Order: sequence, then structure tokens, then C-alpha cells
Amino acid sequence: MKNVERRLFGIPNCDTVKKVRAYLEKKKIDYDFVDFKKRPPTASDIERWKAFAKTWPANTKGPT
Repeated sequence: MKNVERRLFGIPNCDTVKKVRAYLEKKKIDYDFVDFKKRPPTASDIERWKAFAKTWPANTKGPT
């Protein structure tokens, strides 16, 4: 099995991010957390995510 690098991008106090982090920790899945407030995504990050998701990655529920 390949060693896959996993990154979770988000805001630490987001309820959804908290749930995902708890799930990953419960399942003992290693990941690196990237805090958007400390390291905002680059234009290339956003373009890459858009290409993957086929839509703009946007938070429609919060102001951040």
C-alpha cells in the first residue's frame, strides 16, 4: 500500500472541521492540519480544488 500524504485544510473552530478531526483521530488516520487563518490557501490551491470538485470551493454557511 502507498504512503499517502493527507492534509486537512480548514478553520480550527469550525464545527465540521472539528467533527472531521475527531473522526480521523478516532480511526488513527494520520493527517496534517493546515489552518486557513495562519496560512490562507494560494490561488493554485483554490484552482486545484476547483478542478477536483468541478465547482468553486466556497463556504456558503459562514462569513469566512
